[in-house]
Amino acid sequence: MTTTHHTNGHTVPGENGGPAHADSPHRGYILAVTEALSLRGLSVTVALVGGVAVWHADLELATVDRQTAVLLRWDELSGWSCQTRGAQSTPAISFGVSAVPLPTQVAVWVESVLAHPEFRPRRAQGLFLTPDLTARLGRYQTTA
Repeated sequence: MTTTHHTNGHTVPGENGGPAHADSPHRGYILAVTEALSLRGLSVTVALVGGVAVWHADLELATVDRQTAVLLRWDELSGWSCQTRGAQSTPAISFGVSAVPLPTQVAVWVESVLAHPEFRPRRAQGLFLTPDLTARLGRYQTTA
């Protein structure tokens, strides 16, 4: 077993330097965001929740009319980004509030990106360093 030291100062013991998918500390947060998106009428598929050197997740979204597909990505250093695919593909757009914005904030942001794909919000350059990341993600902890 190895221990990985993450950029945000936390360590994660586990095989290959990271936890199993069901044990990922950010899984509850990703599920809370998934629920917030679903409540807004988006079909959400969790494609990946993992973490070896950096905790991350990929979600695939579809609008109610299935006309637009969206790849929504999260990682502990860059926060959220999304990219629409299909007839009107867009470059990736970053949500630069924090590494762990409230799930409802993420859902509202995704809605605004879908409604106004030409809008390109500005995001500060650099990575999010969140010393209390584990505690912030712990608020969304799920029970197995």
